[in-house]
Amino acid sequence: MGRLSAIILAMAAFGAVADAQATPRPEERRIFETQAGIRDVQEDGEDNVYLHLWPRHMRFRLAVESLQKRGELLALIEESALAGRSIRIRYDGTEGRFVPLIELIDYPACAFIFDDRVFAAAKPCGSETFTGSPSGEAALGLSFAHLDAGHYATAKDWAERSVGAELERLKLYARASATESLGALAVPGSEAADRLLISALADYRRLAALDPQNDDLQFDIGGLLEQLGAYREARAHYESLLSRFPDEEFSVRIRLGALRRQQGEYERALDELDRLVASLGPQEGMKYDYHRGWTLLLLNRFEDAVKTLDRGLEYQPDYAFAFEMRSCAHAGLGQLDKAVADMEKSTRLLSEMPNAADSQYIQGQLRQQAKALTTLRQGIADGGKPILNLCKESNRQWEEPRVRSPLLPAA
Repeated sequence: MGRLSAIILAMAAFGAVADAQATPRPEERRIFETQAGIRDVQEDGEDNVYLHLWPRHMRFRLAVESLQKRGELLALIEESALAGRSIRIRYDGTEGRFVPLIELIDYPACAFIFDDRVFAAAKPCGSETFTGSPSGEAALGLSFAHLDAGHYATAKDWAERSVGAELERLKLYARASATESLGALAVPGSEAADRLLISALADYRRLAALDPQNDDLQFDIGGLLEQLGAYREARAHYESLLSRFPDEEFSVRIRLGALRRQQGEYERALDELDRLVASLGPQEGMKYDYHRGWTLLLLNRFEDAVKTLDRGLEYQPDYAFAFEMRSCAHAGLGQLDKAVADMEKSTRLLSEMPNAADSQYIQGQLRQQAKALTTLRQGIADGGKPILNLCKESNRQWEEPRVRSPLLPAA
């Protein structure tokens, strides 16, 4: 998987709305919140400011009534981007509409939020629930909203309800993403999990046949092969991308390193990252530092792991899993007070994500972190000796090799 984004704090302005009424069931939900790093900002001649975030196929727009307000909003967006922090968006999932030329769903936002600053739309979001049975592009809009919120079964259901030839590719993508996530949350290596992952793989391959120049789909295919234990096929697939999409060498090398790490080949995983530096020069940013720090942690090079994750957090200071990883490195050094502080920070960031309360994945991670904190506090009480493998349980699925799925056709 890889769909958890960077995080900012929840806004009290909207907490009152949520507390005033019962939380709707996922299939009845209308109002959503999301947050992620900004990928692109656009304006038009009608006072709309558009945000493209890292979740694919979703765009959010907010009408701004004056040049002054537009300037303030653009300054806020720039501040968020420069700080490497996310922006938060509240929107109506039933109002998403398909934009054919760029193949995404456009949602009118109720508000853009950054820290304690709220840019609200003139038209509020309204009721938290809806009645009726949206179809077509409205159903597809709900599918992507639920997908982003972590309601994968509901996202898959809404994708199936969307009808229209022009929507087919986005429908396939929403269904594939939801099915993949359901498979990743099932018991690893089980027949039930593998059937879901193979179904998602088939959809991604259909999409890739329709859009062969879309490199993102190729990475989706490689990721599914990894999860199914088809490591040799995954490696060959990624290596083929180096010639097909030479501009994507960074992402390919990161994936090849992760593949080695998944197979327990930690030194070779580090070699892949070193090859990236040798080819493209020194690397900066959370993605590189996080993967390098993770690999160093598994090699018990705890001091190096801490320094690497320190650097990554300078670029993205609200990435919850970097704090968790650094906590485990501090634990390996016997720096248990620092380990507790980092794990508590990670827990807070995760728990304050939109929809954290009903995200199966996030709740599972929070349970693992609660166990880790108990271990750390007991370690302090016992004298503060180093604790190894603190992250092992939460990362087991991504660190331990599995047999190739018997449900796959012969290699």
